[in-house]
Amino acid sequence: MTLKRIAVVAVAVGLVSAWAPAQGTATGTVTIELKGITGDNAAKVETALVKLERDGFCCQGCDYFAKAAGQCPGCKTALVPEKTGALLRDVKIDPAKGTVVFGVAGPHIVRLGDIEAALKPLAIDVDATRFTIGPFTRITVTGVESEDAGPALEKALLDAKLYDTVKANADTESSTAILIVGGTKAAPTLETFRKTVEKAGPFKITQVSWAAACPKCAEKGMKRAGCMSCWEKGT
Repeated sequence: MTLKRIAVVAVAVGLVSAWAPAQGTATGTVTIELKGITGDNAAKVETALVKLERDGFCCQGCDYFAKAAGQCPGCKTALVPEKTGALLRDVKIDPAKGTVVFGVAGPHIVRLGDIEAALKPLAIDVDATRFTIGPFTRITVTGVESEDAGPALEKALLDAKLYDTVKANADTESSTAILIVGGTKAAPTLETFRKTVEKAGPFKITQVSWAAACPKCAEKGMKRAGCMSCWEKGT
């Protein structure tokens, strides 16, 4: 393992620690706009999300998940077992608005991909033209080819005036960057966010995820899903 890789892993471990809140920590909610919700299928959608859990193997550094043991295709490290209880809490479906609102349960990280997989059998899709990327969201991006990738991604999102703060943890060995966005006056849609990222270089969004607030920030009143201050300070 190179010194550069060791440094990156050390940072990643710090981030994972900061993102892991205590069981039962109060958090805010995430709203996702969906296509295909009706009064007839709303109950089935709610049931699918309430039962959503994850049982498999993951790479915490690259945010990669697989059903079988093996190596992360990005950093080539061994995947570690991951088994969760319910990932979401307080799930509420609004067929009229075409939305689902939920909180992040316990110490988990909830990935948009988990939600999409749960809803696919019901022919429900995320509406990328309406679904917004709000503050404290974690976005995984591939296509990182140089050390300039992190600053380039930060600059692209800030220059587009999408957010007040953007932090990028980029790793050339796994060709992956993890972004966390801060405050925003008008959160961009997933489609707008994707176009902005792709204009900045050979980047592709592979995952969007949220974590519960850590205990310290929850005590300070930061109830939103995700925790920007801990990520910035490494506490």
